[in-house]
Amino acid sequence: MKNGRPRQPMAEIARRALEGTLPTASPGAGFDEGPVVADVCVEGDLGFVLILHRRDDGHLADEIYHSLRDPDGGPGNEWPDCDHLGGGAFMWGFDPMDPPADEESFTTRAPAISTDSESLIYTGRDSGDEGYELVRVVELLVPTEADSLGVRTRGGAAPRHRPLSSRLALVVLLPGDRVRVRAARSTETGYTPVGEAIELTHPEHPAQAPDWL
Repeated sequence: MKNGRPRQPMAEIARRALEGTLPTASPGAGFDEGPVVADVCVEGDLGFVLILHRRDDGHLADEIYHSLRDPDGGPGNEWPDCDHLGGGAFMWGFDPMDPPADEESFTTRAPAISTDSESLIYTGRDSGDEGYELVRVVELLVPTEADSLGVRTRGGAAPRHRPLSSRLALVVLLPGDRVRVRAARSTETGYTPVGEAIELTHPEHPAQAPDWL
């Protein structure tokens, strides 16, 4: 409880972020009121949320949650409860919601991989084993001056941009995906690239449904 108000469970924070009823945090947001949403990534009916919080030992930590929306639709923009994919201490040595302006390491380079993991989750796609597929989730640290992230899929004519709320951003790859990722700065006429691009791939994997099914 903080300031007399109970804190929401992070799974509920993630679900509300996917539904759009809880916005991502503004750059420079602190953690006095509890966990903050650093990024939201939606790929089709799959939703992923990156949450930052301060642990009891004072260290910053990040957590990733995910959910699968009913492909046949439902009332409003409702998402089912989110499941926890993973997380851990943030090891870069500064607050990703408010990095120092002179952090030159992240002003001229390509986005840097902060964490990279593969998880077997239910995607509901026919290509999976009983709907389960091995999904790659990459957490990127982007250049300080960027305010958006452009992701171009293989064969895509133009990158798809989404705004950034922090220096951290999620990129999710399904089996067979290959994407080109580049940070950008929004302008009145579009986007100006920031730094170099990186390519991420996720080869096809033989996925197996969990043993308990």
